[in-house]
Amino acid sequence: MPAPAIQAAYDALPPEGQTRALALRALVLETAQAMPELGGLDECLKWGQPAYLPRKPRIGTTLRIGASPSHALLYVPCTTRLVTAWREVFSGVEFIDNRAAGFAHAAALPKAIIARMVLDALRYHLDKRAK
Repeated sequence: MPAPAIQAAYDALPPEGQTRALALRALVLETAQAMPELGGLDECLKWGQPAYLPRKPRIGTTLRIGASPSHALLYVPCTTRLVTAWREVFSGVEFIDNRAAGFAHAAALPKAIIARMVLDALRYHLDKRAK
């Protein structure tokens, strides 16, 4: 169960998106649990949205979760190259500019794709230095 302020942010989402956004949260937490290099995961609010970032500095970038009436949304900072890279790799995912991946409420969540996106974001700076 998220902290009260974070739960309030989920509760403020469109009713159609609350369940899907919480399912995204569960996938983020599950994926991060298998990543000891993060030093843990912080859950907070950024721009009024639930946000997730590694505890260790300079490892990864922030993920935010939101929802529209039709999609659950996984946001990353627009200054990263994540969405550009994801567009090349993941077909069938809807993207919003260079800011977010969208997952239609009417379709099953592509758990393997989302897990890969979470891994890419939470290791973004670490992987960038390795190249």
